Amino acid sequence: MTPRSDDLTGGPSARQVYESLTTCLHKWDGRRRRQELWRWLPRGLLAGLLVGFVVALLSRQRPLLMREELAFLGLATALIGASLAGLVVLLRRRPLVAQALFADRQFGLRERILALALVFGLVLWLPNPQEAALIEQRAVAEAVAQETATLETLAADIAADDTLTPEQATSLTRPIDEALAALDEPAISRESAVAALSQAEREMQALSQEFDNTALNDALAEAAAPGGPTVAGRRSHRRAGGWGGRSDRRRTRRTSRAAGRSGGQAARRRHGVSRIAGAGRRGAGRGRYHCRSSRTGQDRGPTGRTGADRTGRCASRAGGRATGRGQVRSCPKRERQFW
Repeated sequence: MTPRSDDLTGGPSARQVYESLTTCLHKWDGRRRRQELWRWLPRGLLAGLLVGFVVALLSRQRPLLMREELAFLGLATALIGASLAGLVVLLRRRPLVAQALFADRQFGLRERILALALVFGLVLWLPNPQEAALIEQRAVAEAVAQETATLETLAADIAADDTLTPEQATSLTRPIDEALAALDEPAISRESAVAALSQAEREMQALSQEFDNTALNDALAEAAAPGGPTVAGRRSHRRAGGWGGRSDRRRTRRTSRAAGRSGGQAARRRHGVSRIAGAGRRGAGRGRYHCRSSRTGQDRGPTGRTGADRTGRCASRAGGRATGRGQVRSCPKRERQFW
């Protein structure tokens, strides 16, 4: 039987000494990690609060963020800083000599963190002078986005309308395209948006008057033709569907519908201008914005759709009275009667 080295020397063997030293090193390594974690967590928290404090100071000079958003940003940066510090400590290996500085640095940042947290809370509590401008910018941006969607819908409806001629469709979509190009500019101001919609409104009104005058002139020229509608032309009038024929009546209806759409679009532009202007005033005055949309019968342009047909019927009745007896009275929803 071979005696062990510890039996001969009266002490532990070299293997036992190695295992004992390894166990002690593992314990010190765990203690080192805990010590470094307690030391770097306050530093990461301090870095996150410092980032939130700097952003809060910048927000008081420029319209960047509101107080609620700044509070959320400060909390998020503090948590991110502490998490990053903990990961760095747990994943990084350092010699055991660094543990000697633990006693001097363990609570070295406590007072500074408390002071910075108090100052950051004071900055959040004081009113921010840039909040009114920020609210106004967001209100104008929301109103511009809504008006852009409305203009795109109108342009698509006009392009899909097969009752319009290519010239009429081009004339109606030109002011809409110009307004969309102006509203698509980045960081557009309230004044620029109002000016673009006002220009589109004026062009829509001009097109509406042009279409209305064209339909009125056609109806009056038809009614004032030499000889006017006579009794002899009753049968031909019935067969053709009215004085002037079906093609003339369809052309008049088409022009009146185009005038009605242009009138409704002009009314919508006036509503968009007032909505954007009101958004800026409400954002600067009250500090909040509520988008209101009110649609009335004027937005749909009923006068533009039926004005030309009603004018044509009145002109036909005026020409019929000049022929004396045997006139034909035109009624939009009843059959023609003789008397």
